[in-house]
Amino acid sequence: MRSHKEGVTRITGFLEDHAAVALGFLAVYELTFDERWVDRAREIADAMIEWFWDDETGAFFDTAKDAEQLITRPRDVTDNATPSGTSLAVELLLILSELQQDAEYRRRAAFTLEALAEPITRFPTAFGHLLGCADMETNGAIEVALVGDAKSAAFKALEQAVAERYVPSLVLAGGPAKKGSHVKLLEDHPLVDGKPTAYVCRNYSCDKPVTEPDALSDQLNKHASGLSG
Repeated sequence: MRSHKEGVTRITGFLEDHAAVALGFLAVYELTFDERWVDRAREIADAMIEWFWDDETGAFFDTAKDAEQLITRPRDVTDNATPSGTSLAVELLLILSELQQDAEYRRRAAFTLEALAEPITRFPTAFGHLLGCADMETNGAIEVALVGDAKSAAFKALEQAVAERYVPSLVLAGGPAKKGSHVKLLEDHPLVDGKPTAYVCRNYSCDKPVTEPDALSDQLNKHASGLSG
């Protein structure tokens, strides 16, 4: 729903509402590394596709397919004081595609970006948030997997190293590496010497695993400045 005030909930949610809440759930996951928040984000993403995606047009619309029928179905793709619903939807699908290795989410996000390539190129200042999504899709997310006991001091030190700097297109996962995890980014990443270990990857190609916060910081700095290694 769109709003809740003084005990009254009203107005069916728009595209931006669904995408923003799901992105909020992913932010909670990054704080807690509790996978149920990823599951909840995925539930909303699937509902978002079902109700707001139009196969004929190949695009997201701002209103659900069962909303009041207007002369034209609203679709504002530009980013203003807040990101557009389309920008938030693309961001959500890209992050989930990284966390869960979901090719269908990525395909749909890439198709949306490609369809808007011409107006983005002509009017870049109108697509500030979507340009960030385009960077993630084009150059790949910087994937950071922190593997180990999330409550341990050594794990917390690695987590702090990530939190201390801004890294564009960052996708963060954390917790024990286990088969059957809903967060595929954590799979096949063993501990090094039994210590909590950080893996910094791009397009699932990873740097040398590290266990020290300073080493992790160095890797993040290189990736943030566009260097490899």
